[in-house]
Amino acid sequence: MHRYLATHPDIFMSEDKEPSYFVEPETLKVLWPAMYAKRYWENLENYLSLFAGAGQARWIGESSTNYSKLPVSADIAERIHRFAPDAKILYLMRDPAHRALSHYWQSVDREFEQAAPEHALVPGSHYFDVSHYAMQLRPYLSLFPRDSVMVLSLEEFEAEPDRVFGAILRWLAVSSVFRPANLGEKFHQTPSILWQTRAGRLARFYRKISVPKFIRRLCPDAMRYYAWRLAVKPVRRDPTSETALMARVREWQRPQIRELEDLLGRRFPEWVGNP
Repeated sequence: MHRYLATHPDIFMSEDKEPSYFVEPETLKVLWPAMYAKRYWENLENYLSLFAGAGQARWIGESSTNYSKLPVSADIAERIHRFAPDAKILYLMRDPAHRALSHYWQSVDREFEQAAPEHALVPGSHYFDVSHYAMQLRPYLSLFPRDSVMVLSLEEFEAEPDRVFGAILRWLAVSSVFRPANLGEKFHQTPSILWQTRAGRLARFYRKISVPKFIRRLCPDAMRYYAWRLAVKPVRRDPTSETALMARVREWQRPQIRELEDLLGRRFPEWVGNP
């Protein structure tokens, strides 16, 4: 959605998509060390530099998923409201079970997660909390006018991208006839094989740009390969086992979905297994 909106002539979206400026620095350091290292959080000038090229755009925006990661990342809605009380909040939700699984694999890819999915995707985990959409939305709905918060599901957008994107543009009061050339194109697909960390510190050390060059000068190829395999292992995603796991996850999440439906006054039949 960030890339689609960025193509509109009246909308400017930050090139660094998720600066996470409103997250407490120490929390961001844990959630996303690579973004922490860019130091947008350090001062307002750093953050506003992301929008230096906005020109006369009617709206400028960014898309930090860390703004909806309660309880780990707290008080975000309050900080955003103090900074921009007239802001528009677009909250795009995916089927919560699939979102949790995708989040898990992203954590594997970023070397944060060493547990198997059946052990990591359990009630009370961070993956479940982030998929608890009612909990994530309540702070925004309590602070911003209801018509300033648009809530959509990824599935309804994928089913009717033209209609839904037009509705977003009308909500933003910009030309709603515009459509990006890449509308419907998908980004950031999870690969079927990932490398999972065996020992987090060793893997992160090995992956630093300067380290392989240093090791290459001192160690033969066989030794370097052995060190790498000590740090990580290949993991192939198994669609069959994931289907069974998703059925359990979805059943655990059902009360959270009902809570969301009560909060918003609408249902989400587009989510698989949600009658």
